[in-house]
Amino acid sequence: MLVAISDGHEIDTAGKRTPAIEELDGRVIHENEFNKAVALKLEDKLIKQGFSVINVSATSYDTLADRVTRANDVKADIFIAIHYNALDGVFDDNDPEGLEIHICPNSFQGKRLATCVLNHLKLGTTQINRGIKESSFYVLTKTNMPAILTENGFMDNKGEALLMIDEVFQDEVATEHCKGICDYFGKVYTEPVEGTPIMGESQCTAEQLEAYLLSKNPNPSINMDITRFCDLWISEGIIEGVRGDIAFCQSCHETGYFKYGGIVLPTQNNFGGIGALNGNSTGNAASFNTPQLGIQAFIQHLKAYGSTERLVQVCVDPRFSLVTRGIAPNFEDLGGRWAYPGYDKTKYSSLELAKASMDTYGHYIIQKYEDLKNVVIKVDEIDEIDYKQMYLDLVASEVDALDYKQMYLDLIKNLELLIKN
Repeated sequence: MLVAISDGHEIDTAGKRTPAIEELDGRVIHENEFNKAVALKLEDKLIKQGFSVINVSATSYDTLADRVTRANDVKADIFIAIHYNALDGVFDDNDPEGLEIHICPNSFQGKRLATCVLNHLKLGTTQINRGIKESSFYVLTKTNMPAILTENGFMDNKGEALLMIDEVFQDEVATEHCKGICDYFGKVYTEPVEGTPIMGESQCTAEQLEAYLLSKNPNPSINMDITRFCDLWISEGIIEGVRGDIAFCQSCHETGYFKYGGIVLPTQNNFGGIGALNGNSTGNAASFNTPQLGIQAFIQHLKAYGSTERLVQVCVDPRFSLVTRGIAPNFEDLGGRWAYPGYDKTKYSSLELAKASMDTYGHYIIQKYEDLKNVVIKVDEIDEIDYKQMYLDLVASEVDALDYKQMYLDLIKNLELLIKN
């Protein structure tokens, strides 16, 4: 599921601020200070629950039309706008208070989404519940998906104004939004454990994967072209929403950088020890007809642990149904699950102690991923074949240009700088 989040107004939008607050030496708090903080926290929480997220407040001074267009273009499943309310812009004895949620008039799904979120907000915060209101706000009427706009307090109520910069309150509001969104999609909210989510987008390139592997093993036992092999980890991960780059690191750990030597044989195209149980004889594990099917099975097995979402492709993982869905949302959670016991029993008396020392199966994977991120691809290491197509593939759009080679090289240099930084 893809959630679009808008943080509501720019920092300097006229009128969107509190009156001067005496307790803060006359400071005013801008609405966007609260909205942006909560939006970022909500994004992080949703990702940890297995959602995909797009922040449609991507640039400064973007219009409401810009935000709506971004959400519509990516076909987001829902739209969430975070706001803080105001009445007359002064602190007095008649200040309003409380939270409310706005929906597009006559939107059944919008009302259902608002109800789910409001149910949690009114329990998790101390705010008065002002209910659900139908409003013809632009972001509610122009989006192509169920949309809500939440007003989480009043800027011209001094008590609620001070809450705007209270990080505990910001976090609580984000948490209750996240719980409500989970309810709307029928997902069970799980208390997040700090770690590296299995679900998400790869941050490393296929070229980095290839260079990293060859630096560890110049002759990996792979039954296909290594460049194509590394491409598949990224592309298959994208299909299922799994971090293909870290999955690749896990496969390097499982296979000894594709040297093998354990129960699984290279001819089995089994890159994660699927079905290779302790005590099995050599070759007694799952086999796949092609490397691509082996990668698909690996990605699907990770998705079983990391998410409750349905598979996109036909299930080829023979042990998918044996996993309790979503039981390990982070790679660090895989110790004792994917691999048992998942830690060195000669060093630690329990998995919990090994986790506290960040010395488990999942942590070994992340250590490899940290090394992978540091791999820098130099321009002269890339085959110079079809620069036009390579450039178009990278920017994923049609362009008019004569010197595609130079454009491609410039783009790679910029990427290289980003990687170094």
